[in-house]
Amino acid sequence: MSKVKENAGPFTLSVLLHAAIGVLFVVSLEFGSKAIRQPQPEVNVIEAVAVDESKIQYELDKIKKAEQRKKDEEDRRQRELESDAQRAKRLREAEEQHIAELKKKKELEKQSLSQLEKKKKADTELAVKEQEHIKKMKKDSEDLALKNKQEQLEVQKLETKRKMEEEQAADRARQEALKKKQESERAAKDKEAKKVVADFKSQITAKVESVWIKPTNFAPGTQCTVSVKLIPTGDVVDSKLSSCNGDDIFSRSVEAAVQKASPLPVPKDDPDAFNLMREINFVFKPQ
Repeated sequence: MSKVKENAGPFTLSVLLHAAIGVLFVVSLEFGSKAIRQPQPEVNVIEAVAVDESKIQYELDKIKKAEQRKKDEEDRRQRELESDAQRAKRLREAEEQHIAELKKKKELEKQSLSQLEKKKKADTELAVKEQEHIKKMKKDSEDLALKNKQEQLEVQKLETKRKMEEEQAADRARQEALKKKQESERAAKDKEAKKVVADFKSQITAKVESVWIKPTNFAPGTQCTVSVKLIPTGDVVDSKLSSCNGDDIFSRSVEAAVQKASPLPVPKDDPDAFNLMREINFVFKPQ
């Protein structure tokens, strides 16, 4: 389009120039024909033609200069346009390069961000795993501490139980020893008391016989088992006869003798012996 505009000036100039020459030619022909038909005063045609040609040349030069100025202006404008285009091209290329660099930088930043995200994700996963590991270790530690505490409590319970069993065994041993000692002492006392009781039983029998009044019909070998209940003073609070092989007279004589002999001899200074004599049986068998 710019080349068409550039060629339009010389083309127009050429057209105008040829048109002017054509007009001058026609005018000159007409002027010549008129001069033949009608005589005119002599005119310096050569001078007129020269003047006209100089004017035409002047006009042509003027037109050429205008066209040249226009062409120069067009060239200058074209150069400016080309310069602007080059500058715009350089700017566009610089902008494209800048955009490419920005894209590259953005891509690098994107890659860096992606790597950072991956690293962050990996770090987060690692942190989560570490936290889970720490929690597991803490729980295992707490479970172990609880288990140790339970085991310690169990050991303490077993130790307490063992001590209690040992104390109970020792207490049982002491009680058993005390019991054996007491049984031994009691056996010794019982043995001694039995001796005392046997002695007092003989005394009781002798005293009852001493106050007994023999029935006239007494038969030798007649006897009764006498049961008496005594109080610490020796007084008889109750008496019974059993296993009598005599008659009623003999039985009544024995009962009378027991009541008459009261209080019976008892170990007043020996409570253990007396306890064995609170209810005492003896065989009344007079000779």
